[in-house]
Amino acid sequence: MDSNQNNWSFSQAAEWKQNYSKCSNNIQQKSPVNIDTNDISQCHALCRLALRYVKTNCYVSYHNNIPTVRFDPGSILKFKNEFFYLKRMTIHHTSMHTVNKNEYDLEVMLYHSKNPITEADGGVLLCILFKSGSDKGKVNHFFNQFINQIPAEEHKKDIEVEVDTTWTPEIIIPKSKSFFYYDGGLPYPPCDNNWKIVIFEEVLPISKNIVKTIQYILGKGITNNRPIQEKHRECIVFYNSYDKFTDTINKEDITETPEDTRRKEEAELDTMELELSKSRGFFAENKIFMKGLILVINLIIMIYIAVKFAKYLITKDVINDFIVRQVEKKTQRNEEKKRAEAEAQGMDPNTGAPLPVEGMPQNIPMGPPPTNSNSNINSLLKNLEKGK
Repeated sequence: MDSNQNNWSFSQAAEWKQNYSKCSNNIQQKSPVNIDTNDISQCHALCRLALRYVKTNCYVSYHNNIPTVRFDPGSILKFKNEFFYLKRMTIHHTSMHTVNKNEYDLEVMLYHSKNPITEADGGVLLCILFKSGSDKGKVNHFFNQFINQIPAEEHKKDIEVEVDTTWTPEIIIPKSKSFFYYDGGLPYPPCDNNWKIVIFEEVLPISKNIVKTIQYILGKGITNNRPIQEKHRECIVFYNSYDKFTDTINKEDITETPEDTRRKEEAELDTMELELSKSRGFFAENKIFMKGLILVINLIIMIYIAVKFAKYLITKDVINDFIVRQVEKKTQRNEEKKRAEAEAQGMDPNTGAPLPVEGMPQNIPMGPPPTNSNSNINSLLKNLEKGK
């Protein structure tokens, strides 16, 4: 599996840990780091290295600001008595790693995976540092055959580039085989920490035009490296000072030819595709059954929830309590309505009697009724007649 499948940006390296936990600063095995030559341990026989690269075709792509070159199968690296398979290389400006805090114009990373099919199991990253120098030499010829064919825009798919029949990444391996080594991880998402990092001590010269071409592809002022990571306290940088490889890859060590490796890759890919097709076929043939099964499961869940809810309502007497509360509220509203109507009609809502009128004196005592006025008049007339 190619490690750079998702979209992310080197300019936002500090945010990688939000989506990729292995990119956290607290991880023990992380890359890149600064190589402090005053803080290294000799390993020699404990970290023997050998490689056997073969001639190959060239395929270029460009994704997440990383120019990538893929190789044909068949090239092998042997490290610490374990074999790894060369898959691809990436080009970085400026260098990922620094040595004594010195950075370089370019760094090439060669990816050797444990598994010939996928990089998911990790492997060995072989790193080569470059600085601007001569325009001549085999190293420049190696790059000049494909450098101008790398897309300047996002292009995930491989583009085959015609190269010499003698073209091989072995051309850029330094003459001096002394190197630094530490256990680290991919220097970009997903930052898998199952990679052994090998950095050749010798820095190779490279044409300024090649460096400028990489700068043009990346964009003005843009770099494609991760900031140097602080080494974990348990991270040890080892050093093998031999000028020549202290290990070899013999014919008897290679159980597969490049063609065998290619056939094995194709067979495993065909097997994976067949299994995937079978899975797709099963779901296609049983589409109606699967839909019905999902509906039945949903119905069972709904019935179960309904039964549990009804049981709760019954045991807690929720419905009866609700009805009683509603009746009480209605009675209260009716009483308030009657009271308001009685007061509006001037009646006492409790007794039904008229309410007293404001300003009128209350409880005035009543005297005897007045005498009949007709009897008084008759008495007066009699007195007048007697006077006559």
